[in-house]
Amino acid sequence: NTMKNITELEQQVINAIKTGDDWDEIPHMTASEISEETEIPMKQLRGVISSLEQKDIIQESELPTCTAWMVCV
Repeated sequence: NTMKNITELEQQVINAIKTGDDWDEIPHMTASEISEETEIPMKQLRGVISSLEQKDIIQESELPTCTAWMVCV
């Protein structure tokens, strides 16, 4: 398992994104959807997302209708 040290909140976010809607067969989820799914307040969620991006675990995707995140493959 090559996953870097992941906090419980980060794991919740990863799990949530994996249940998101598929774009090009890759599940994506917007920040507000992640917040709803994980019940992590938006303010706190931004830090978790930013930390996951720095670890190259998730990445931002510009979708036609919104900005969403996907788990890096």
